[in-house]
Amino acid sequence: PSALGAGLNPQGQEIAERLGHVLAARCKEWGNEAPYVFTSTLPRAVECARIFRKECKDARVESCSALNPVDVGACHGLTLKQIREKLGKEVLEDMRKNP
Repeated sequence: PSALGAGLNPQGQEIAERLGHVLAARCKEWGNEAPYVFTSTLPRAVECARIFRKECKDARVESCSALNPVDVGACHGLTLKQIREKLGKEVLEDMRKNP
């Protein structure tokens, strides 16, 4: 499976639990018992929100595909300078005009 479709590993689950504790404490501190939690639709994000809800039961969770990562293909991990070098200035300008 791809990394995008992967769930949380044990370390990720532990971090999500700790974040849930922090979220619950902050909600009480700020007087907001029912925070909104927005996630992408990736399995690991949805799982993380599910773990948050164990700690902060009134949290309202919304999964939104607009928060999913964008696939930039061959440009993944490259700086703008590296993209310019790889694609050329003209191609980059064309892409900006016609995305």
